[in-house]
Amino acid sequence: GRVASGSLDSTIKIWDLPTKRCVLTLTGHMGIVNSISRLIDGRLVSGSYDHSIKIWDATTGKCEATLTGHSNVRCVIQLNDGRIASALHNGTIMLWDISTYECLITLIGHTQSVRSLTQLKDGRLASASLDKSIRLWDTTFGKCVSIFTTKSEVGAVIQLKDESLAVGTIDSNIELWNISNGEHLVTMTSYHAGRVNSLVELSDGRIASSFLEKNINLYSFGKRFNCGKIYQPSKDILS
Repeated sequence: GRVASGSLDSTIKIWDLPTKRCVLTLTGHMGIVNSISRLIDGRLVSGSYDHSIKIWDATTGKCEATLTGHSNVRCVIQLNDGRIASALHNGTIMLWDISTYECLITLIGHTQSVRSLTQLKDGRLASASLDKSIRLWDTTFGKCVSIFTTKSEVGAVIQLKDESLAVGTIDSNIELWNISNGEHLVTMTSYHAGRVNSLVELSDGRIASSFLEKNINLYSFGKRFNCGKIYQPSKDILS
């Protein structure tokens, strides 16, 4: 298999996992590449500090399209219907047609940078922002349908298998929320101070979180909520 990484040097690198070698470098962005996602058709979409989204052929490394009109792009994902959603530093979210590369809807409501996006199982879009809120959006009409207010700025959000939301904050906590009624369920505190940049649910149900301050924590939850293993890479972790 292969994996793609975005870099501070504005490039995207494709890595061969068995050999651990870089097999392709994609160039074209003029700023930090903050986010990369794989599209349904196998291409890559990337978001950058250069105020653009780029669509790439992951085999040849050719840039097929550049979508402009953003502020700094913090996160980019593809929705189930094929559209691309981009989260921006100015607090807006833009939804793009993958065929025409036109912006169809701009979601307005957040007052500070939107750092993370995830699509829920029911089709709604969840966004996490430095304005201390998570918003749920109807992506057909571009309407905000729910707002969850947190105690600190939010850097990451995912939906878990039990359909609750896991939210990572800049003060190193992970909060769980019930999306049906907006109830805050629990707050898990890390052993290390630092901003949570990304979250992922593992196959065994634990949550892995990465921190800018060179830590990766694993959390288990159920009757008890605790931080288990801690990994410490040698460099700051962006995602």
